[in-house]
Amino acid sequence: MVNAKKSAQMDGDGFTLNSIPINPVDHNFLHRFFLANKKRFIQSVSGYVYDRKELQLRNHVNLKTGRITPTIDSYINAYNQATAILDKYYFGFESAICLWYCRNRVGKAQNMMRFHSDHSAYARGAVMLNLTGRVNFQIKRDWKTVKSYTVEPGDVVEFDNKVPHAVDWHPEYDGQERMCIVLFHLKPQSKHKQLSLF
Repeated sequence: MVNAKKSAQMDGDGFTLNSIPINPVDHNFLHRFFLANKKRFIQSVSGYVYDRKELQLRNHVNLKTGRITPTIDSYINAYNQATAILDKYYFGFESAICLWYCRNRVGKAQNMMRFHSDHSAYARGAVMLNLTGRVNFQIKRDWKTVKSYTVEPGDVVEFDNKVPHAVDWHPEYDGQERMCIVLFHLKPQSKHKQLSLF
């Protein structure tokens, strides 16, 4: 678990695979949470990935404009239970993005997330809960050095989201669609730009 009220602590490469995986009960609940809210996922506007759907919790960050709006929790099934569980992995997170990499017409899930740094609205440091799908998580420390880490279903990862990173299917990928959740804090200046829904 990530220490409460602290940013994600990472090694020199900007990546840490926690020794404690997602609690099985939490894992099962979050997987069912995805399925229960399937119709509420929207197509991602990110230009770094193809055919990915997303659902954001607590605060919605528009990945094109940077605008931040509070999530309307009454539209999301089991919202309070899900956010309470996620708080155990990154206490006090201010935005979560639930990512669902969908199957294309030939039946293979799309998950080629190209190298990128996360939006400037997010503070440095993020935590990823990998629910399904075996992937390679890559960190680019400089233009010549790329390190790759295998991430299994159930793994909890802390990473430096301001360092270029990418995700691709592991060569032994088993064919599942991929579901994961990434937890963030927001930069203080981003919070001041938050838009009210009322």
